[in-house]
Amino acid sequence: MKLHSDKIRTQDIREALETARRKGLIVGDTELLVLEEQKSRKRENGWEIRLGSRYADGVHKRRNMNNTAYAATWEEWGWFIVELFELDIDLEFGGYKDYNDFHSQTRYNFA
Repeated sequence: MKLHSDKIRTQDIREALETARRKGLIVGDTELLVLEEQKSRKRENGWEIRLGSRYADGVHKRRNMNNTAYAATWEEWGWFIVELFELDIDLEFGGYKDYNDFHSQTRYNFA
């Protein structure tokens, strides 16, 4: 998914994932499978991000993306995105136009 932000930097993205892990909201083996800086037409900075794991487990019901990685769950993505919004409430991520749009689309499951 594409992240657009005027405030966030690459290290902030890594730290957001670590913060969600420390809080116990994301499983420890979840990682940034792709963190690629890209230009953004909407904000000062942009990244392509893929969140997932190299391991499958029956508890979290991850989907196999390919032979080497498993997609993060909806919940893992949600808690990760919440941590990013703590850094920039005006960011745009994937299909979420901003903080309010994210919470509206996710029916406040991450509020």
